[in-house]
Amino acid sequence: MAIPDMAANKVANNNKSPASIRQPSNCRHSGPMMPRCGSRNITQDETKYWYVVAALDHTTMAQVKDVLNNPPRGDKYAALKERLTKTYTLTEYERAGAILHGSELGDQSPAKLMNEMLGHMGTQAPGLLFRRAFLDRMPEDIKQAVIQAKLEDCEEMAQMADRMWKSRREVPVAMSLAKKPQATNRSGLCRNHARFGKGAYNCADRVNCEMRTVISKRPPAAGN
Repeated sequence: MAIPDMAANKVANNNKSPASIRQPSNCRHSGPMMPRCGSRNITQDETKYWYVVAALDHTTMAQVKDVLNNPPRGDKYAALKERLTKTYTLTEYERAGAILHGSELGDQSPAKLMNEMLGHMGTQAPGLLFRRAFLDRMPEDIKQAVIQAKLEDCEEMAQMADRMWKSRREVPVAMSLAKKPQATNRSGLCRNHARFGKGAYNCADRVNCEMRTVISKRPPAAGN
């Protein structure tokens, strides 16, 4: 029997009610894949173990299939938690590398990038090098503005960078709207018909202009 089917059958046959098996809305993660099962009376080792198994995706199952295929008789939840923690928890050097050389800003907001970087700090307080690593991922104008502001609080830095970043994204849209030509004026005529009337050689707005079908014949070319 496949592992997902085993999990589903075990959950269905468990003495606990279905509500106690579903992931609680206030369930937080102590690691990348391991929920804390302290609510809704999920306390028994067996129940907690299958609660977690039912929440795993196929990729994660493949990483811990040794524990899932041969779980210990007792302390199943503790064994699965230890295996997941070892598999997905970054070492101190890996976390440092993620801070120094991790995700670039890209299309995400500075605040989102800051949260991602702070997540790698663990219990350590971010210092000067951390702030520099964050600023080096910012566009140059935002970077210099935040440096000139002499902010040391990471949240304040992210908020200021966020405001500038959003402003940068809004300006091109506003400029493109302002430069968009208005082919038809309030009179219902395009700019050519509004200026030349029936003598216009072409219509500048063949969709909205009320005189779009009224086109004057072009004069003969010189020499004909």
